[in-house]
Amino acid sequence: NIKNETIPDFIEIIGQNSFNRCECITCINFSSKSKLKSIDNEAFSNSSLKSLMIPASTKKIGSFAFASCRQIKSVVFQNNSELQIIERCAFFESSIECISIPSKIEKIVDGAFSLCRKIQIVEFDGNNKLENIDPNIFECNRFLLMVSVEMKNRVIKVIKDNYVYEWE
Repeated sequence: NIKNETIPDFIEIIGQNSFNRCECITCINFSSKSKLKSIDNEAFSNSSLKSLMIPASTKKIGSFAFASCRQIKSVVFQNNSELQIIERCAFFESSIECISIPSKIEKIVDGAFSLCRKIQIVEFDGNNKLENIDPNIFECNRFLLMVSVEMKNRVIKVIKDNYVYEWE
């Protein structure tokens, strides 16, 4: 019946299924000195988290890490985030409403934000390292209002409601 949990600074990995189906947990805390590198597959899936600030040291969010988190509204990345990859269906069927993707992101795998029925805004840092965005990362998000992408010297495509949007 844990509601709040503070992850010690020395923890580098939140392992697969660590908080899966923790229906009482609403808050996970990390300090600014956290050494967390990876949130593994299904680590928080089906939990009752309401919001989360992901430590700057985190480089990977695994498949289904936050899938079916129906209470979560906000996911924030600490300043100077090292996040490089968001795996398949990481936020599948979660209730996030908006998210700002950090600049060091290199890859977002298909379905990462699919069936996020409440997501409205997705922002990408203009200095990101993405080569392209798979259109299926936003699959079945009918309320998505805005995808803001600034990429220098690259074309980016996002498909929304069967329309292709291109930026140069």
